Amino acid sequence: QLNIYDIPISKITKDFIGYIDYIQELDIEVAGEFLLMAAELMKIKARMLIPQEVADESGFEEDPR
Repeated sequence: QLNIYDIPISKITKDFIGYIDYIQELDIEVAGEFLLMAAELMKIKARMLIPQEVADESGFEEDPR
């Protein structure tokens, strides 16, 4: 497992641009899968950065993933 705080979004973006340059010909399906994965990671990270409310009465906090 990875800590979501250890995943730099800027590195993912740079890696994606490098990948696109490398393959020279964009395969829409592969690019779409990559973008979906990157979007999911950004959504999880954004949820984790938003201040959380106090845990519910059971004492458990909801995992944003």
